[in-house]
Amino acid sequence: MFGLEQQHIDAICVCFAGFPAIREVVIYGSRVKGNYKNGSDIDCSVRDDMSLVEKNEVFLCHCLTNG
Repeated sequence: MFGLEQQHIDAICVCFAGFPAIREVVIYGSRVKGNYKNGSDIDCSVRDDMSLVEKNEVFLCHCLTNG
């Protein structure tokens, strides 16, 4: 799906599942269009009920895991 291996999809789901205020994650861009290339990024939009502090926690989680 979206040119991603199941293990990567599972890891993305686990990351977002850690934030119960996230209501929906929508993937868009080349991954949905089907014209992605090896190494293409994953464009996503998040609908949530999070405070700014919680959003910062998500950002920090990303920075810590991705350098």
